[in-house]
Amino acid sequence: MSELYEQILSIVFSIIYGLILSNIFKKLKKYTYNLSKIYLFFNIFLFFNIIVFIYYKVMYYINRGSINLYYIIITFIAFLIYSKILTKKMSK
Repeated sequence: MSELYEQILSIVFSIIYGLILSNIFKKLKKYTYNLSKIYLFFNIFLFFNIIVFIYYKVMYYINRGSINLYYIIITFIAFLIYSKILTKKMSK
């Protein structure tokens, strides 16, 4: 079981990582919108592999190898919330 400090640090990291990931994904989508489907697939595939590797590496460092499902859920929720905020700002 993780200590409270490790859990709080992991949750904060997951939220910040989700926000950063959302911002990077929006920029990637903007620059790769007009590319061919094959190139777009490989670009997004490579991007997400790097992102997942970085996430697991940092979480491994914080929690000594323990990654709980709610860390991934928090990252995904932060990604969705920030994406909606960016979409609203861009539409104005």
